[in-house]
This record gives sequence, C-alpha cells and structure tokens, in this order.
Amino acid sequence: MVNAQVLQQLPVQIKNEQLDAAVNLLAKADNIYVIGLRRSFSVASYLTYALRHLERRAFLIDGIGGMFSEQLSMVSPDDVVIAISYSPYAQEVVELVELGAKRGAHHIAITDSQVSPLAAFSEVCFVVREAQVDGFRSQVASMCLAQTLAVSLALATE
Repeated sequence: MVNAQVLQQLPVQIKNEQLDAAVNLLAKADNIYVIGLRRSFSVASYLTYALRHLERRAFLIDGIGGMFSEQLSMVSPDDVVIAISYSPYAQEVVELVELGAKRGAHHIAITDSQVSPLAAFSEVCFVVREAQVDGFRSQVASMCLAQTLAVSLALATE
C-alpha cells in the first residue's frame, strides 16, 4: 500500500516543465553518463539499459576497479551526467558530479531533497520521495521516473 501512495504522489512531485527540460537535454546529448551507487545502483543500471535500448550513447559509471574518475574523464559540455543519490549521499557520486560540472557537462539529478548536494549542480533536479519501511527504502518511484524519462525521450525523438 505504501508504494501505491508514493506512485500517486509522483505526478505532483515531477513537473511537466522539468520532464521537458530533461528530455531536451538528453535528446541533444552526445553522451549520457549515469551515476548511482549503493541503493541507487539499480535505478542507474536500468536507466542506462533503457537509454541504450533507444540507441543513445549511455554509459553506466560504476567505478569498477576504483576507476570512477577515469570513467568520467571524457565528459564534455555536449554531454549529460545523470546522478542518482539519496541521503546519506554517496560521496563518490557527489565528487563525480562536481567533476562533470567543472568540465561543463549538463546535469540532471534524481534525489530526495532540493538541498541535496546533487541539486546545486543540476539544471534539472527531480526530487523523489520514496516509501521507507523499517529502514528499507523502496525504489518504485525512482524506477517509474527512470522509465518515464526513457519513454518520454523515445516519444520526443521518434
């Protein structure tokens, strides 16, 4: 029941203008780098999969072998960095967002607060409230937003 309530609130949390701005950035991007660690990893992984299914140059920054910076080393002003993180924010994600900002990349954040460290760097900041039960944080609303971004991009570029 809790997840159903979260899904009902999602359209109130996400404004059409935000969605349009994000889709516009994604449609123009040369490359899309997606970062999400720990409990956000599943959403980042799915979003990367969906973007690649749309034949976008999407790359999941997973830091394998400790190579976070190296995976983002080619980011440019023609690229978009999508960062997904919730409190407590993964320090690696915050650092990579800062690196992307220094290199002039566009930034989309999916997070839980307007005062999230990701929000400061974002052109579009989606604030998503997830259900939480006994310390377990659901991913339902975040996954729905990831699918919405992918489907909206597909519709905008067909």
